Amino acid sequence: MTSLCKEYYQLFLAQGFLLGVGVAFVFLPVFAILPRYFVTRRGVALGLTACGASIGGVIWPIALRNLLEKVSFGWAVRISAFIMLPFLLTACLTIRLPNAASNLPKLKPDFSVVKLPLLYALSSALFFNYLGLFTPNFYVTSYTISLNLDPDMAFYMVAIINGASLFGRVIPGIWADRYGAFNVMILSAGTSGIVCMCMTKATSIIGIALWSAVYGFTSGASISSLKSFGTTY
Repeated sequence: MTSLCKEYYQLFLAQGFLLGVGVAFVFLPVFAILPRYFVTRRGVALGLTACGASIGGVIWPIALRNLLEKVSFGWAVRISAFIMLPFLLTACLTIRLPNAASNLPKLKPDFSVVKLPLLYALSSALFFNYLGLFTPNFYVTSYTISLNLDPDMAFYMVAIINGASLFGRVIPGIWADRYGAFNVMILSAGTSGIVCMCMTKATSIIGIALWSAVYGFTSGASISSLKSFGTTY
């Protein structure tokens, strides 16, 4: 749908709204099912699963950069969709609940949890954390170009962030199993905020590349730690 958009409101609905809803439907059930297969080392398992998005985050900026130079924007988006479709279909056909869990009786939703003040505090904290967590991913390219640096290298900064995020999602997953997901999450959110504020101090290609690698690692820990929250209860 994004490839057919001509107006801003169309892009907002397709890329902003529908993509967000679609990602939620695809992404979240996987992380709800995965802990059912692991009694121990859940943080590691969830971190390894989350690092798949980092691998895609390395490949897609480079692929789209080359596609946009060779074909139109519309066809660049369509080709990306055709490449992703078989992977998505494979995931949809292979993700299943474990046999032991599928045979259990279905429980009624317990809405008493909405009365807990801790739930609102946690939700608010996570909202503000993720509100700014991905901002550098969207602006590091334009920031690099604004400094009159090599525009070709500017597009690789997103790939560097995602490449470092791969390690940031797996290693903190190991720490989450040992020290607790919330403790790792607090450390990650704090360090990510500090590193993010240092972005404007990087004014060269090497400096921005180093900053991107560090931020990718610290922000990746926030993602893998969040997925481990379900193991805390």
